[in-house]
Amino acid sequence: MHIWIIWWSWRIGKEIIIQGLNEWHTISTLVRNPPKIESDMAHKINVLQWDGTNKKDIKKLLNTWIEILIHTVSVWFFHAKPTDIYSRVTEAVISARWVSDHHCKHYMVMSSSGTHHGRSLPFPFQYAYEYFLGDVADDKEKEESLLEKSSLPRTVIKAIVLNNNEKIAYKTTLFENYSPSVFRTISRKAIAQAFIEMMWKREKMKSKIVIS
Repeated sequence: MHIWIIWWSWRIGKEIIIQGLNEWHTISTLVRNPPKIESDMAHKINVLQWDGTNKKDIKKLLNTWIEILIHTVSVWFFHAKPTDIYSRVTEAVISARWVSDHHCKHYMVMSSSGTHHGRSLPFPFQYAYEYFLGDVADDKEKEESLLEKSSLPRTVIKAIVLNNNEKIAYKTTLFENYSPSVFRTISRKAIAQAFIEMMWKREKMKSKIVIS
């Protein structure tokens, strides 16, 4: 299977690449600064220097047959300016899809467990979510709204608090049935594993799930 990743990063994106290569997937990634990719990994994947928020670049990408497109864009937690990067990437994919000869067969997005349906969370959790994520929460909600209005086949993975542990076990839960807990965290390796495994199950999966 050929996996395309928008904006490789040392977080989730890197783990998806590592696990995807271990399962003999072919991987291509769109990045702003290719020299930042570790040399021992760069020769194993196809690296393209494109801007994931540029609709012209996305249009070029979607002029080829894309089986799986994964959105792993993220911003630094202490970013100085308000961000709209998450929704801009997804908006570019949605708009480019309709003007290309081909399109993305399935779009996978990393989100947060409180996003969009967060108003139904218990007050302490909703307050903490909005306080700590701020503009990121707002932009992720905009992104999900864009997806819900589109017909783009997708899986939105919502995760609780992430850590860098080696443990990779995980379970999936329908978001509507999710009970938040401040004591639960999950490793980035587990999230990457979930992405890889759900690529094979995507036709059977709900469009939104929580990984815990």
